[in-house]
Amino acid sequence: MCGKRHKCSFSRLEVVLIVLLALMIAVTVALLVLHFLTQENSSSNDNDDPLPTQKPTNGVSGGYLLGAGRADCTGPVAEIPLMGYANPDQVGGGLLTRLYSRAFIMAEPNSSKRVVFVSIDIGMVSQRLRLEVLKKLKSKYGELYRQDNVILSGTHTHSGPGGYFQYTLFWFTSKGLIKPSLDAIVKGIVKSIDIAHQNLKRGRLFINRGTVENSQINRSPYSYLQNPAYEKSRYSSNTDKEMVILKMVDENGHDLGLISWFAVHPVSMNNTNRLVNSDNVGYASLLFEQEKNKGMLTGEGSFVAAFASSNLGDVSPNTKGPFCVNTGESCDNPQSTCPVGGAAMCMAMGPGTDMFDSTRIIGQNIYSKAKELYANASQEITGPLSSAHQWVNMSDVQVELNATHTVKTCKPALGYSFAAGTIDGVGAFNFTQGSVEGDPFWDQIRDQLLGQPSNETKACHEPKPVLFSTGEVRAELGVHSGKCWSALLKRSPYQHCASLHGEGQGPRESCGDAEGMVEWHWAQVGTPWAGGLCSDPACGRTNVPCWPRAVPGDGGYLPPVPCPQGQPTPQEGLFPQGPQRWSPTTASPFPGECAVPGTNSALSLLNSPKS
Repeated sequence: MCGKRHKCSFSRLEVVLIVLLALMIAVTVALLVLHFLTQENSSSNDNDDPLPTQKPTNGVSGGYLLGAGRADCTGPVAEIPLMGYANPDQVGGGLLTRLYSRAFIMAEPNSSKRVVFVSIDIGMVSQRLRLEVLKKLKSKYGELYRQDNVILSGTHTHSGPGGYFQYTLFWFTSKGLIKPSLDAIVKGIVKSIDIAHQNLKRGRLFINRGTVENSQINRSPYSYLQNPAYEKSRYSSNTDKEMVILKMVDENGHDLGLISWFAVHPVSMNNTNRLVNSDNVGYASLLFEQEKNKGMLTGEGSFVAAFASSNLGDVSPNTKGPFCVNTGESCDNPQSTCPVGGAAMCMAMGPGTDMFDSTRIIGQNIYSKAKELYANASQEITGPLSSAHQWVNMSDVQVELNATHTVKTCKPALGYSFAAGTIDGVGAFNFTQGSVEGDPFWDQIRDQLLGQPSNETKACHEPKPVLFSTGEVRAELGVHSGKCWSALLKRSPYQHCASLHGEGQGPRESCGDAEGMVEWHWAQVGTPWAGGLCSDPACGRTNVPCWPRAVPGDGGYLPPVPCPQGQPTPQEGLFPQGPQRWSPTTASPFPGECAVPGTNSALSLLNSPKS
């Protein structure tokens, strides 16, 4: 305190506090200035000229109406089973990254044709989930967004919540229906579509593709070696290393969104993880969105980047391969077993020092490639939009192997190898991968609890030994469905995007984008071609455009597919379904395309040799 006749003085503590207060004020002012400068720069960047590859080249300001939206779909994160590894002991104990639904709408400006593609940070999309979403969309938009033009796709993260399925088989590990999880996912999906709908504006689509290295391995290499030599000879690797990206910009070339497809399992976070997260592909999405939405918090900003699931069947991100966790030695053998501890000790690792580091590395790798492809995308997509939906009874589909042999698909059944799991997430007990013989002990337990599989099912699945004949359990128990849904989006005569209820490596060849789909079928055709136009005298097809080859680094063109047996009159846009698997009498959702027998669709079966 200061007296009347004494000078005022401050203690050392008061001086220090005054100095700190002044510093805090200065830092606050500096941060505010930087914040407003960043916003001003971002605003001015938004008005910059677009990249040369984005500028209109044909006088058309925008070929489509495009909209992108993102919404949080994170539900409960504690004391809920995680979905993916089928491990009932893997229960959520917290949150690592929030989960998002990312929606993209593409529409023709002057017609009612539109399609919606939604990528969600969950293990997969259940029919119960899909029905709930469609119900809410109908209440809001009427018949604008329907079963046949809404495609829902899970990223396949194994660290998301379970409990949103309707079939008993999935309830075993999720311990029943978890309504809060289901509600959060449905709400997030619908909200992301709402935002995309509100953001619709004229824009343009570009596509690009490239090769991603050091980000995947085949987790069943010995199974892959059982494929025919002619099949393996078509590829330089036992995994698909190609990334395909779809770039969306508005009519002025300003960024709107990205969809990337690359084959890799989101299992960098292994089955010891207890934190809800979107794994490697989700991390890649967050990196891309932070890059484009500068100055915004995670999950905010108008630019939306989805790294959607692709033909990721046996494709693992754990690039160091399998090792015995108890001894450190390799367990890279046909059964993936260890000398001590058996199959339960064999786990894939890497590329990082732990699962968090591995998630970061793989996510960074695929983000970096997508960023490069996005910046250089110059091939524009044009043409009409179409979409189709179908139900397929996968228990009763006729498949023509050759001119004299036809086989039929089976009722669903889980085999012994299913119980063994994979090197990304091992199973339990004494089950091993690659089993071709059953076990009397487990057969006896199965027979007592569930009954024996029929001779028909055993013969149909041979040589796979049947552990659980899910397709023969009483229908009222709702264990497993033999009917699957699939959807097809057609953006032009040569660009297709498919959503199939299942997992495998074959779909990209069978029904992905057109270039990738037809390459391996047409590569076997020896008809001559020249100058980008092909001819097939056998069926009267002449001077039709050749389709680009899809093999990375292997340019050139391929001749058209030969006319199917029984179809003498060629039609443009024939849809190849594999060697000698045509059905010209079966209707197709798109004119002039042939379909798989019994499916009433141009979609192929999931029976590629690579599956």
